Amino acid sequence: MRRVVTGHDASGKSVFVSDGEAPRYVINKAGGYGIGVLWATEETASIPVAPGDPSLKAFQYFPDAGGSRFLYVEFLPESFAQEAARRGVDPVQATQEFFAALPGLGGTMEEDVPGMHASVTIDYGIVLSGNVELELDDGVKKVLGPGDCVIQNGTRHRWHNAGSEICLVVFSVIGATRKAR
Repeated sequence: MRRVVTGHDASGKSVFVSDGEAPRYVINKAGGYGIGVLWATEETASIPVAPGDPSLKAFQYFPDAGGSRFLYVEFLPESFAQEAARRGVDPVQATQEFFAALPGLGGTMEEDVPGMHASVTIDYGIVLSGNVELELDDGVKKVLGPGDCVIQNGTRHRWHNAGSEICLVVFSVIGATRKAR
């Protein structure tokens, strides 16, 4: 996915800072999904933005309150995992490597319900291509397709791609705080 970043030069003039592929992409070689990090902030954003590319720095996958992430997720079809298994990919090792590259993501996953997780974030998602099923903790499911938007409000959920093509979703993830009910 192409990423164009703007910023300011020393005099305050608007400039293009970079134009190219997302600099960080991690795929679970055993299947499931791949994630590209497009941008990241650790605190409430300020302008002008500090020099450098924050998506290349080490950070927790989910931002703290006030922080943000701009990501794209490729939800891979089940056939990808089946092919990986035929190639001898160890699913446990591949998943551990995937989560190690995206610290904080694996810790939200439930062991007894694979893929089910929740975060203290508000996530805005737009499906660009393919279809993906979103399941909530009560077992209710919705299929999302191209042009569909989803707003995840810190809910417990998981994703599943039963189709034959990759589903591409772009997410803006905003760190939040959890209030007592």
